[in-house]
Amino acid sequence: MENGELKKRRSLSSRWRIVRVPLLCLLFLIFNFTFSIAASAQPDSVPPPSKVIAKEEKARLEAETDEKDRTILALAYMDAHLKSAEKFFEAQDYFNLYVELGAFHYLLDNTLDYLYRRNTGSNKMRSNLKRYEIGLRGFAPRLELIRRELPPKYEPYVFKLVKHLRETRSKAIEPLFGDTVVPNN
Repeated sequence: MENGELKKRRSLSSRWRIVRVPLLCLLFLIFNFTFSIAASAQPDSVPPPSKVIAKEEKARLEAETDEKDRTILALAYMDAHLKSAEKFFEAQDYFNLYVELGAFHYLLDNTLDYLYRRNTGSNKMRSNLKRYEIGLRGFAPRLELIRRELPPKYEPYVFKLVKHLRETRSKAIEPLFGDTVVPNN
């Protein structure tokens, strides 16, 4: 009897080997097909723009030695680029919209880096960081309005830019809250 059972097990084992390979191939094809459909259903996104500004703007920013004046000038340039982006958005000129948002992104990063490099912990620098953070507050709703109405392939960059703007605001006010503990009287 043991011999008969052994033959049955070998028979089932060999049948399973014959069926197993095509079954695994079929499962692999179904899996691959399912994820290729899901990937093709997502819109292609446009690569992010270059973060550059005009030479004249850069030269004017670098020539400004006073931190307060430089911060005000950078916020003015950021506002101008965002206004241009809004005009291009209304005209549905998404290429130039991206160019303007790239310049806005450059100024966002460059100004924070400049303020951090010049930060000595003085009240004057804290005031500039606060001025910068307050100036950034008005940009988020305007960027959100653009992002909501953009075609899906342009939206990922603007979404990341809005998120980056929030993070930049947080970084700008971090130095305002020092590590010192105020005694409770």
